[in-house]
Amino acid sequence: MSEYSRWVHSVNFDSINTWDDWHLVPMSRPVINPPTKKTVFVDIPGADGRLDLSEVVSGGPVYNNRTGSIEFMVQNGFKPWSEMFSTVMNALHGKYMNVSLDDDPEWHYRGLISVNKWTTGDHYSTITIDYDLEPYKYKGKDKSL
Repeated sequence: MSEYSRWVHSVNFDSINTWDDWHLVPMSRPVINPPTKKTVFVDIPGADGRLDLSEVVSGGPVYNNRTGSIEFMVQNGFKPWSEMFSTVMNALHGKYMNVSLDDDPEWHYRGLISVNKWTTGDHYSTITIDYDLEPYKYKGKDKSL
C-alpha cells in the first residue's frame, strides 16, 4: 500500500489495492455498512403487541450479512476502458474475498464481491462494486480464504 492510496481511501480486495493496482478513486469515503439484526416477531391473536423470538434459539442477537456498494471513479487514460473493465471483472466479480479499508487497516471482512455497473463519461468513468459480507469484522491482516 502506498502513502497515496491511504489519502484516496483505497479498498483492498484480497491483495488488490484499488488505487495502487487500478487507480480507482472512491466517489466518497468508503464505509462497510453495519449488519442488520435478524428479527422474528410473532403476532398472537387477542394479545397486545407482538412477541420477539429473535434471541430464543441463540440466547443473544444474531445478524444478517453486511450489504452495500462502493462507487469508484476510473481515471480515463490509465488503461484502455475495455482492458480496465475486463481486469476488474475478472479479479472481483462473483468472488468470495477478504475486504479491508486503508482507513481501517487492522480489520477486515469476508464475503462475496460483484461488479454492479460501469458508466462512462467524457472525463471519467465510474464503477460500482457491491459487497455481501459476513456480519463480523475480523481483527488482524487478511487471511487467505
